Amino acid sequence: MTVQREILLLALTLILSWIVITLATWYAWYNQDLSGTKIHDILFEILPDYKDVKTPIPNYIGMIATMVTLIGVKDKHWGYTCQYLLLICVLLLIRSVTMTLTLLPNIHVYEYCKETPTTFFELVEKQLEHGSCGDYMFSGHTATVFLLYMITHRHSYDYAFEVINGLLVGAMIIALLLLRWHYSFDIVVAIVIVYFP
Repeated sequence: MTVQREILLLALTLILSWIVITLATWYAWYNQDLSGTKIHDILFEILPDYKDVKTPIPNYIGMIATMVTLIGVKDKHWGYTCQYLLLICVLLLIRSVTMTLTLLPNIHVYEYCKETPTTFFELVEKQLEHGSCGDYMFSGHTATVFLLYMITHRHSYDYAFEVINGLLVGAMIIALLLLRWHYSFDIVVAIVIVYFP
C-alpha cells in the first residue's frame, strides 16, 4: 500500500469517526437529563466548584500535551502522529458507544444545554461555541492526554518529557473535576480504556 493511500485511508477514518462521535453527542444532547439531579461524587464534595469558569482550560492542557509529545519523540514524528490519530479514531468510536449506552445526569445544566440542536451543522456550531452537553462516559479529554502520555512514555528520548506529560494528565484530571466537566468515574474509565487495549 502506498503512503498516499494510507494517508487517504487515515483521513477518511478520521472523518468517519468524527461524524459518528458527533452523532453520538447529538443523541446524548437530545436525551440528556435536565432535571438538575446529579450522581453523588465524593470528589465534588472535596474539591471547590469552578463550573462557572468559561475558559476551556482542559482544551489548553490537551494542546500543551500534544506539543510536549511531538517535541519529546526523537524521530518518526509522522509515524507516531499517524499512530496517535488512528488510536484516537478507535477511542472516538468506543466513546460513541459508551456515551449512547450510558447517559448520565448533567452535573450542571447550562443555558445552552436547554436548546437541542436541530441539525448536524447546528450541533457542530454549538460544540465549537460552547462545548457539548450530557456526553460524560467516558472522558475524551482524559483519554487524549493519557494516550499522549503513553506515547511519550514509550518513545520519548528524554525522561523529562514523560514527567511533563504525566503532570499534564494530573492537571487535566483536576481541571475536569474543578470545572465539573466530568464525574470522577468517567475519568477512571477513560484511563482504563486507554491503558488496557
